[in-house]
Amino acid sequence: MKYPKVVIVGKPNVGKSALFNRLCGRKIAIVTDAAGTTRDRKECLVNFDDLNFLLVDTAGWENEHKKHQMKSLMMSQTQEGIKEADIIIFMVEAKNPLTSDDLEFAGLVRKSNKKVILVVNKSESKVALSANDFMPFGFGEAVYIAAEHSLGLDVLYNALSTELKNFPSVKDEQQHEKLLLAIVGRPNAGKSTIFNQLLGFRRSITSAEAGTTRDAISYDINFNDTLISLIDTAGLRKKNKVHEEIEKLSNAQTITAIRRANVVALIVDATQGFEQQDLAIAQMVINEGKGLFLVFNKHDLVKDKKKLKDDIEYLFAHSLTAIMNTPILHTNALAGVSVERIISTALEVKQSWEKTLTTSMLNKWLEASIHNHQPSFTNDGRRIKLKYITQIKSRPPTFKVFVNFPASVSKHYERYLNHDLQKHFNFVGTPIRIIFSKTKNPYETSAR
Repeated sequence: MKYPKVVIVGKPNVGKSALFNRLCGRKIAIVTDAAGTTRDRKECLVNFDDLNFLLVDTAGWENEHKKHQMKSLMMSQTQEGIKEADIIIFMVEAKNPLTSDDLEFAGLVRKSNKKVILVVNKSESKVALSANDFMPFGFGEAVYIAAEHSLGLDVLYNALSTELKNFPSVKDEQQHEKLLLAIVGRPNAGKSTIFNQLLGFRRSITSAEAGTTRDAISYDINFNDTLISLIDTAGLRKKNKVHEEIEKLSNAQTITAIRRANVVALIVDATQGFEQQDLAIAQMVINEGKGLFLVFNKHDLVKDKKKLKDDIEYLFAHSLTAIMNTPILHTNALAGVSVERIISTALEVKQSWEKTLTTSMLNKWLEASIHNHQPSFTNDGRRIKLKYITQIKSRPPTFKVFVNFPASVSKHYERYLNHDLQKHFNFVGTPIRIIFSKTKNPYETSAR
């Protein structure tokens, strides 16, 4: 199989090798503070979530007058890398202003007529550059990362995914079908215990001390011929309670895991109930457009189970209203009780998250939904008319409704349509999105 080639270029010591090692998942390129450490091109076949590509690290670019024989050979290697590239990651660092060398090298890369992603590394603290500084490059919007700390890789993933979508070998069939299940929650809710129970052995360290897990740990399993990647994550606390740098980095990894997942299992300590931080995590998952279900762990220790049931009902009636049908499981992870249902529930949510509906089915639903509840008028008394609906994507399911006055559709009516659509087509644990557009109905024909 021929994989698309992504080549990292930039001046010396901007962090190219650090990003290369991070995406490869192991230390292949030597990283030091000394400029010119990398000489030859290095290649690695990368699986970045569900993207597969050949990643290439190159020597730092330097101007002609600075070259000697070795540097000349290094520059020729970099130029060959640019020629062979399908996509170029043009890297600069955030801490220093741009120079004429950057502009000259950007011009050389631009002449290659290759797809270019501008990456600004070392962005974890003070950034000396603004969007205006990059306009002369002509590479579009910049992606800010900190390769050393794995920050911003989710944004880089989105940029790569956009550019790689036209390459047939980017996502193989098995990767497309793969379930990426992130296990998240507050500290000490039992995430790592559930993770280990699902694997059948102790892969994550568990203890009664909150914050035991620091890194996001991923492990692949096969469940009824379905490949599943389980991701155990660090507990998420409120931002105002996070002071240590290592916990900040752990939180960033957890957020990145949520953004890359298909489905998220939110683990709640049933003895403490569903607290404000649990709601904040759930809302984050919904905003990211991921499938969601709740697991109330330590259910065996709950004394007043009726109160817990009433609290959950109140939660979905008043706070967690964006998803109409969110699965809820009750487990005792230490004893392994009901843990096996997590996988089957996650697969059910993923199937719903990937659901595609025909245009005919959608418009029959829309007609009935409007009949049951008409939209209101605009502020100046004109009738709002919903003409047509179509699904424009899945993962998560996203729909476009063509309407004469899109800006006048109220939030209340949008919520009504969203809930009715979820209910009618039996979406499970899936946030759906509706976009209102003034575009004409493509099925309308001219009378002429």
